[in-house]
Amino acid sequence: MRKMDFMRGLERYTLTYCQYGDTRMKPTDIWTNHPNPKFLPPCKNGDPCHVSAPRGAKTGTQGLKGLVERSRIPEALCEHIVDTCEEQLSFRK
Repeated sequence: MRKMDFMRGLERYTLTYCQYGDTRMKPTDIWTNHPNPKFLPPCKNGDPCHVSAPRGAKTGTQGLKGLVERSRIPEALCEHIVDTCEEQLSFRK
């Protein structure tokens, strides 16, 4: 099996953490088999929804101390994923 073959056939969505209440832009890819997860569209560099963090800056993810803080997923994104899953489960009943 080639690397990531298990992802074949899943839809990929790129989103940004700032659209879910974080101060960081942090583009992130999520793969899902959900037919319509309704993720918010990603923002773009320079948009006012996040702090500017050019390479080498002390802002954004690179400015956070420790692995835990840099890895934290915005609560609103977690809630969106849970709500999306629960909605899908309710359709199956």
